[in-house]
Amino acid sequence: MNAENQRNLMVRISAHNFCSDTAKNTFFIGCFNLDEQWLKCQSVTESVNASGSNTMVELCPYFGTSKGPLLFANVSCRVLPCIECHGARNFMKQMPCKKHTGHYFLSALLYSIFLGPFAVDRFYLGYSAIAVGKLMTLGGLGVWWLADIFLLLSGHLTPADDSEWQPFWQ
Repeated sequence: MNAENQRNLMVRISAHNFCSDTAKNTFFIGCFNLDEQWLKCQSVTESVNASGSNTMVELCPYFGTSKGPLLFANVSCRVLPCIECHGARNFMKQMPCKKHTGHYFLSALLYSIFLGPFAVDRFYLGYSAIAVGKLMTLGGLGVWWLADIFLLLSGHLTPADDSEWQPFWQ
């Protein structure tokens, strides 16, 4: 028996002993308290049927904090099949009205620093009309280029679709 097979056998035996000996006495966390990575939740960007009617209603009237305070929406969640927890596996949970469309802050900043005179940062964020002007003037002869770096760092230049920056852990 080679070392790899022996290690796999030991892992299986350890896992079996752990599951059979301690699983009976373990406390399972409540399903409602699980982290979002263990849940499959309805998206806050979806529209749902209003109760008793055929009209579609959006869960969130707006996203983020640009138009007011951060809102929350009740969405339907279910626990992933491989996760063990205590309580109902399908439930309603309040989720923040945030929309992520895949725009990373670090990517935008690096585009702005290294490719700013060619307006790659503005194209990336969805400001196509402004990007064409910036491209034709080669970053406003450097002024527009530096201004965009400052605007990104100060938080005043965000994605054009009013979405939030994509977190790195998702």
